[in-house]
Amino acid sequence: MITMDDEPVPIYGTLSKAEAWRLQRHYFPSKLGGYPAWLNPVDLPEENELHCDICSSIMTFAIQVYAPDDIYEENDAFHRVIYTFVCQPCGTNWKAFRSQLPRQNDFYDYHPVDDNIIFPDSELISNCCLACGLPSNKVASEPIPNINSLKVALVDSETEFRELHYRCNIAVKYGSLSPVLDEWILNICEGEIAHDEDYLSHEKSLYEKYIDNKNAGEEEMTRAEEEDVENMQEENKTIDESFMKFCKKTTPNEVLYYCRGGEPLWISDRSPRPVIDGANLSANDESEIMVPKCESCSGPRSFEFQILPQLLFYISSDRIEFGSVSVYTCSKSCKISGYQKEYILFEKDYSMVPKPRSDD
Repeated sequence: MITMDDEPVPIYGTLSKAEAWRLQRHYFPSKLGGYPAWLNPVDLPEENELHCDICSSIMTFAIQVYAPDDIYEENDAFHRVIYTFVCQPCGTNWKAFRSQLPRQNDFYDYHPVDDNIIFPDSELISNCCLACGLPSNKVASEPIPNINSLKVALVDSETEFRELHYRCNIAVKYGSLSPVLDEWILNICEGEIAHDEDYLSHEKSLYEKYIDNKNAGEEEMTRAEEEDVENMQEENKTIDESFMKFCKKTTPNEVLYYCRGGEPLWISDRSPRPVIDGANLSANDESEIMVPKCESCSGPRSFEFQILPQLLFYISSDRIEFGSVSVYTCSKSCKISGYQKEYILFEKDYSMVPKPRSDD
């Protein structure tokens, strides 16, 4: 379990395939893709809350992270899950929602259930789109008995098609953008990754030498060294301090960085930095961005976790692009009913954006 201590502890997430029972909501999974494992299967978000703010298309479930505040048994967030959703047609618009329950609640036993039990989820299917698992205003008149009959219903019943979201209907009929991403379990491990001291040292020294000589107007680098630097730049491997730190603290297999109360691992010095807790923000300063207060309690939000660009390797959609996606949540995990929208800080892939020219 993930708990909040006085000092933020970095936790990293990797993906693997898992048995079906581990992905059900009764086991409080952290996962990528498939249907959301809704913590509260009754008080779901409204369908319009999961429409893209740009194109109005229904979004796609991306990642959920089980992150309880379980230090005290009787608190309101003994079970706590953060959900993220992405718009596939747009590729860059994300949303996040928080759901939490006390240990004594209407949906789960007070004590953990035994492993390897498959629970029916018909009450959830009846409230959600049959293709993507998100809330739908076009719910079936009767719940489908079990999830195994879902695919049969989608293929064989034209009636069921009318109960899908518009985009999901098109996806099922014509094989366009999949309603769901491939499903993986998210495994977590604590502690930072240790790299050798010479990690990326060759690239860094080349780049520093290149900049020094450029500034001095000298030509001391060999042509081979110049080509190495040019290749690094052309291949979007230009090294700045933030990128160096990012490389040292992550590995290619890690798709999520969790450090509640800490800071994201920025992938570029060019990324706007968050301003939290009512600090002054210059209207014309594009290097900073305000993180709004919690809409439920008006308290400050804090960083909780970051979806890393390594995740793109596991996503079958070629429309989704990002540098990283950071989630900021209510610092107090204030009491809520159902699902509370939280804040997403989207970091673009700066390797695809030309650097602005200086006004020399």
